Amino acid sequence: MSSEIGLRIKEIRVKNNFQQTKFAEILGIEQSNLSHIENKGKRITLDVVMKVVSNFNIDANWLLKGTIGEFHPNSSRTDEECKICIEKERVIVEQKDNLATKDKFIARLEGEINEIKKYSGIIPAKIASVASAG
Repeated sequence: MSSEIGLRIKEIRVKNNFQQTKFAEILGIEQSNLSHIENKGKRITLDVVMKVVSNFNIDANWLLKGTIGEFHPNSSRTDEECKICIEKERVIVEQKDNLATKDKFIARLEGEINEIKKYSGIIPAKIASVASAG
């Protein structure tokens, strides 16, 4: 099955007039990895599948199974459109990472607030007992 996917990946690349080096760059992988995917049936990652599907307007079922939908060379994206998609993807990943960092920060603050709440009843009681003892 991996070799069939590799052949479909190669078909997309060839019909879009990309050399392996440029196509691999668009997919964010090394040229040698692309060569192994196309020619030796190396397993393809979900990330690469998603980049092929989104950057080249390919039906995922066709890419993975060879069924439903088909490859339409006339609907392929230009080099510039690919760059725009890659940049949008980079921004989304960056925003996701920022949100994860913010979530961790908020969780840490909530933990600190809970610790403060634990002591909020103790501290006034201690102050009152020290004041009354003095």
